Amino acid sequence: MSNHNILLMYTITPKNHSAFQRMNALIQYLSEKGHNMHVLCAPDDDYSHYQYKDNVSFHFLKDKGLFKRLDFKKSDGKIFHKIKAICNVAISYLIPNPNYNWTKRAYNQAKEIIKKNNIDTIISSYAPNAPHLVSLKLKDDFPKLKWIADMRDEMSTSPYLKRLARYYTKRCEQKSVNNADAVVSVSEPILEDFKRFCKTPSVIFKEIRNGYNFDADKTSPLTNNELFTITYLGSFYGDINPNNFLKALSNLMAKQKLDIKVNFIGRSIPIKIPDNLKDIVHTQGAVPYDEVKVHMKQADALFMIYPTINRHGVYSGKLFEYLASGKPIIGMLDPTDVASKLIKQTNAGYTSCNSDIDGIEATILQAYTAWENKEVLTRNWDLVEDHHRSKQADKFEALIQELHQV
Repeated sequence: MSNHNILLMYTITPKNHSAFQRMNALIQYLSEKGHNMHVLCAPDDDYSHYQYKDNVSFHFLKDKGLFKRLDFKKSDGKIFHKIKAICNVAISYLIPNPNYNWTKRAYNQAKEIIKKNNIDTIISSYAPNAPHLVSLKLKDDFPKLKWIADMRDEMSTSPYLKRLARYYTKRCEQKSVNNADAVVSVSEPILEDFKRFCKTPSVIFKEIRNGYNFDADKTSPLTNNELFTITYLGSFYGDINPNNFLKALSNLMAKQKLDIKVNFIGRSIPIKIPDNLKDIVHTQGAVPYDEVKVHMKQADALFMIYPTINRHGVYSGKLFEYLASGKPIIGMLDPTDVASKLIKQTNAGYTSCNSDIDGIEATILQAYTAWENKEVLTRNWDLVEDHHRSKQADKFEALIQELHQV
């Protein structure tokens, strides 16, 4: 198996974001396999925490654009946070490519990297559009390069895009799908949407899921907690909120006294907690990524939610880490979609439809009863371990080898 010179392009995202973890795993595991990795991205201090092989080179390029999205920080006050949010909404409405400046400069720098380092493969990751737009131009300049467009989630069909951004994203999507050598996404339903835009028969479509990047905890998930502790780790926004979960739990607690504690940990929209739950529901801001495993270990069950809407193929990055934690999952999910199916396949927890209050109530009680009786689900660890990020990197490597054999 031959080694390759790979250019990986993406824009920096927060360390606790699944996009960062996906890219970091590719850098780590592909370099460990002997491939020469050149990473072109915006500068960020997060990389000081990681030790890479000698065959990894970072090419940091600061985004000097005037209209790039603003990042939120813990030190932001409420007023400053709202101002940033308003600015980001305005940018998403009015600026089709807020990374235009980075795109233009990244293209020039990428050409030099390719020439000096004999690059044979490009991997570009969305979002935003910028890495794909750069790769489109590079593919014209260097037609022998193999280009993998890593879409991760949806592009133009995302429900979170504004009208103008959706228009330009769709143009980028169509060009990328038809000019890349391979298109990658986290699930088959999302890949099927990309296939609809493709008119180039030679393009390879590949599902490569997200995953976890620590040793799976196969020890007993039981704790010594006096209260059945349900923990949610992540953000609440838009339709992803705990309202129906809290309604169901409130109904359940009104019928019988249960020893339950709920922790919501992460950035979130304001949550209205029913009066009979105010003593048992606790909220906490986002924690460093390194602390996430600690909170998972201290929980008796891990809560996740994805609304039942006309959107399919979304696993949610936290699902894979929940699976590896060994803790039972309480999932409020579309019963027909991929996340719910994976929980059932791994025998990792209990699920119900997010819109079914009675079903959620029954699910909470089912998980509580199992905890009370010290019952442990027999998890399908072979299937769980297939989702370690090293295994996902193996799939990228196999795809690269396949492209160079064509």
